[in-house]
Amino acid sequence: TVSNSGTIIWGGNGDIIMGNGSTLNNLATGVFEAQAEGGMFVPGGGGSAEFNNAGLLRKTGATISVMNAAQGPTFANTGTVSAESGALRFDVSFTQTAGATVLSGGGVLAGPALEFAGGELRGSGIVTGSIINTGGTVRPGGASSPGSFLLAANYTQGPGGTLELEVGGADLGEYDRLLASGAVTLDGTLLAPLISGFVPEEGDQFQVMSFGSRS
Repeated sequence: TVSNSGTIIWGGNGDIIMGNGSTLNNLATGVFEAQAEGGMFVPGGGGSAEFNNAGLLRKTGATISVMNAAQGPTFANTGTVSAESGALRFDVSFTQTAGATVLSGGGVLAGPALEFAGGELRGSGIVTGSIINTGGTVRPGGASSPGSFLLAANYTQGPGGTLELEVGGADLGEYDRLLASGAVTLDGTLLAPLISGFVPEEGDQFQVMSFGSRS
């Protein structure tokens, strides 16, 4: 087990090899900065490992960093995942029970669905993969900051999930949008707070979502 309370910078083009049964804990004060064009994996094809983030996982650099390649560690977030450039890719799992995942210039790619049981997903950018929101808050943009999520797959929201779409005006770019290419399944809570002093007029329309199909 490795527990980081300082700073780890994963740079260059190398991979991180984790032993079978190993654990990497990025603690609350820890920073794990992924710059590399590489992957984290367990060799041999039959092992397992864990990456638990309670601190800050930053993606910088115009590359794709694979946080768990096909034979890589499971990933659990209770801290902050910040995609600032390039993209983070999750091929095995991504589960968030607290904290935040923030798109601020970078993207996220996922094989299995990204699972949000708590915390929030916010910012603007592209998520290439499905989202299952069972207990978190999906918030395009951020607090009083309209934005858009481009979701190249499906969005499923359960009874405990929340979708928050702020409205700060009638023009495109003044309200949040969730744009999904696949199926959207909605349950739970929809919040549409007004921001920036905006007062809608009768007849105003806001296309806050698009999708391939819905239920």
